[in-house]
Amino acid sequence: MPDPLELPSRPTVRPVAWIALAVSTLAVLLVHLEIAVRRTGVALFSFDSAEYALAGRTLATTGRLATPFAHPAILASIPGPPFPLLVGHPLVPVLDALVFAIGGARPALTLIPAGAAFIAVVVLTAVLARRVSASPWVPWTAAAAVALSPWVLRYAIEGLSELPFVALFMAALILLLDLRERPRPLLLGVALYAQPPGKSVNELKTFYALNCVRCHGHDGSAHSPLGKKLGGLDFTDAKKMAKKVDARLAKTIRKGIFFGVVMPPFKNRLSEEDALLMVTDVIRKVEKGKAIAPSE
Repeated sequence: MPDPLELPSRPTVRPVAWIALAVSTLAVLLVHLEIAVRRTGVALFSFDSAEYALAGRTLATTGRLATPFAHPAILASIPGPPFPLLVGHPLVPVLDALVFAIGGARPALTLIPAGAAFIAVVVLTAVLARRVSASPWVPWTAAAAVALSPWVLRYAIEGLSELPFVALFMAALILLLDLRERPRPLLLGVALYAQPPGKSVNELKTFYALNCVRCHGHDGSAHSPLGKKLGGLDFTDAKKMAKKVDARLAKTIRKGIFFGVVMPPFKNRLSEEDALLMVTDVIRKVEKGKAIAPSE
C-alpha cells in the first residue's frame, strides 16, 4: 500500500533559477512601488505602519520597544510618550529597528522588511509548490500568481506584519513537509514561535476604538451621526442583541456589509477566532455611556 504522506519526486532546479525568480520578484516590486507610490504621491505610512516604524526607531535609538501613539482613553493615566507597544507583534518593529540601525532612521527604509518578506513569500511559494507537485510548471505558475496578486502587492509596500508572518508560516510548512527526510527542529521551532498569537481582549478593544467608533460610537450605541445614517447596530440594545447569533456577527465583522460600502470587511486584519472573541468579550459586554477602551 503506498504511503499517503509520501511526496512526489521532484525535478532538479538549478540555483540560478531561484536567483532569477528572486530578481524577477524584486523587479515586480520596484515597478509596483513606482506606479502605486512614487507617481501617486500616496502616504508612505498608514496609522498601523507608522506605529510600527516609530516603535522601531525608538528601539534602535533607546533599546526600548515603545511608540509615541497611545489610545486616547488611557492618555490621562500615563505620564507621556514613549508608551509601551501594547498593540501588535514586535516582529516588524524589530526588523525596522535593524534597518534603521544600519541605514539611519529614514522612512523609506521601512519598505525593506516588507519588500524582503514579499520576495521570500514568492520564492517560498515556488518551493512549497515544488514539494507537493511533480510538474515542473506548477512552482513557477504559483509563484507568478502570488507575485502579481493585487492584495499581496498592497502589503508589499506597507510596513505591516502580514507578509513577514506569511513568509514564516510558509517556511514552517516546508520544514514540516521535510520533517521525515530532513528533520530541522530548531528552525521549525523558530518559524512557529514567531507566528502571531490571537488578539487579546485588550487589543480587540483598541481595534474597536481605532476602526469602529465612527459608526458604532465610543460605547457601541451607534448614536453617532454616521451610525444613525447607516443604521448601525446598537450593541447596547439588549432586545436587538438577543436576536443576534455570535457566529453570524463574527462573520459580518470579517465579511463587511454590502460589498464594504456600508461596513468595510476586516477579514485581512481579524482571524475567525479574533472576530468571535470581539463579539463575545467586547460587543456582548458593552455598557451604554461607557467607552469601549483597553484597560490599563
